[in-house]
Amino acid sequence: MPLAFDETSVGTVDALVLTSAHAAQVLRSDVVARWAGHPVYTVGQATGTAATRAGFHDVRIGGGDAASLISLLQLTLPAPRRLVYLAGHVRKPTLEATLKPERYTVGVVEVYDARETEGWDAHVVADLGSGSINGVMHFSRRSAALALDYATRAGVGDAFRQLPHFCISLDVADVLSETGVDTVTTAASPSEDALLRLIPAA
Repeated sequence: MPLAFDETSVGTVDALVLTSAHAAQVLRSDVVARWAGHPVYTVGQATGTAATRAGFHDVRIGGGDAASLISLLQLTLPAPRRLVYLAGHVRKPTLEATLKPERYTVGVVEVYDARETEGWDAHVVADLGSGSINGVMHFSRRSAALALDYATRAGVGDAFRQLPHFCISLDVADVLSETGVDTVTTAASPSEDALLRLIPAA
């Protein structure tokens, strides 16, 4: 869900940084208009596409993970610079922790929060129990852990673990492997496109 924030409080901005498509999707049009002239650095193609659709003009796309995004920043926007990181409330600290020692000033603006639900809808549980679901895609450690929890609490944990699971990164796959999921396949690179290529054709 979107979070309220004051974009005027961040001061001078050299560039914006996004690591999730959600961050672009929740921005109000007046906020985009105010920052549209700044370069926007995104972690990968899906986030870059979302930023372009939101109305940003100069979108620079990383290779799909934080390391490649940081390399792109260092190559094309050398420090010292002031960056505004449009982020979710729950996030990994990798980007901020790596950029600050490299003389980048990183102002974090939390623009959305991925709130937990109470569990899956009844039809999802029924489909899992009946074998109608053929596989599961995982985009983050948090969502993978929540899916395991929801399945267990709904009484379909075993059925969920027996499915093929497709993960965007090894970091996400570890969550599943540690809890007894046998069939876990990891994308060649941490991007949505690479993850989709894992899915067998119907």
